[in-house]
Parts: sequence; structure tokens; C-alpha cells
Amino acid sequence: IVADRQLVELMVLNLISNCIVHAKGCTRVRVSLMETRENLVLSVDDDGCGIPPEQLGTVFDRYCHGFDTGSLYAGAGLGLTVARSVAQLHKGTLLLESRQDRGTTVRVSLSRRLSGGRLSGGQSVWESGMLGILTALADSLPDDCYTENYLD
Repeated sequence: IVADRQLVELMVLNLISNCIVHAKGCTRVRVSLMETRENLVLSVDDDGCGIPPEQLGTVFDRYCHGFDTGSLYAGAGLGLTVARSVAQLHKGTLLLESRQDRGTTVRVSLSRRLSGGRLSGGQSVWESGMLGILTALADSLPDDCYTENYLD
């Protein structure tokens, strides 16, 4: 895959952070990767409270996360917007599935075939195989993410 390492790390951290901060009742966060001929598919899912159906239409809106202003310490409502933008920059997509009281799954598909090996805007790129991507993602997480409180 050809990707901007910092942007992909930011995207993954945003997705994991959403699970930890917003998925009340969450006991498990699972991160997985799957390769296809054309794409690398990253999936982040949790078993938390899910997103209420009436809020699903606004989850990608900037600064709109359905929380009251007293809970802004948990974020400004940009995480999914940023994650989707990173996916689009890599000629990919971000899909979100959520069921209230059952959890949320976010799937990001990143294209393995960027034209000329460059991202739009000429950002630097990072080329690596699956093992390199997993290692880099693991290295970017803080140590306390590996306790049983957050990930299985």
C-alpha cells in the first residue's frame, strides 16, 4: 500500500478513541485488516452502546456529535470527519454501521493503487506490506491501550 503514515495513524487513533470515549458499556474493541487485490480494508468495531438511529445522519458533520457542551472534553466532533477525509485522500471509503445497544463497526477501504504513487496534494508517502502496517499501528498506540480495560 502507498499511504501517508501520519494521516493513517491519525485516522486509526481517531477510530479507536471513538470506541474508548463514546461507546458507553464497551468491553471490547477489535481492529482487523483484510487485503484484497485493489484495497486494504481496516475494520474497527466495538460492543458498546451504539449510535442512536436519529444521530446516524449527522455523525460525519463537523462539530456535531450529539453531546451536550459540558462533554466537549471528550472531543469536538471531528474524529469521523477527519477519518473519512483521510480515506478519501487515499482514494478510499469509510463506512459506518451501528446498532443501538449492540455496538458500532467502522470499515475503511484504502486503495492499493494510487496514481503515480502520490496522494493528492503531493504529501509524502509510505510504502509497506501488511506486517509493516500492523507494526506501525501497534507502535502508535499508547501502552495503556494494551490493558484489558480497552482491547482484548
